[in-house]
Amino acid sequence: MMLNSYKDVLINSMEVSKAFNNLAAITQENTASIEEISASAEEVNASMQNVASISQESALAAQEVSFSTDELTVSTEEISGSSKQLANMAQNLQAMVAKFKM
Repeated sequence: MMLNSYKDVLINSMEVSKAFNNLAAITQENTASIEEISASAEEVNASMQNVASISQESALAAQEVSFSTDELTVSTEEISGSSKQLANMAQNLQAMVAKFKM
């Protein structure tokens, strides 16, 4: 009877040991999966930071283009005003020259 009890304890101990080994293997697999997920999350985070940086650069470039366009508009308006003044001066000069021809 004692021998059977000892065998039962030994068998149960072996089953518990096997269960712990299985649990350890599953824990290692889970740890590896968590590390992979963490690495992927870090890559996604780095990519998002890169996208944010590119977006900021694009916004700054758009502001520079807008500022340059505004400057070009002002310059064009100044040139237009100067052209009108030159046209008026040319008409006045033609009128003066016409007086001398008579």
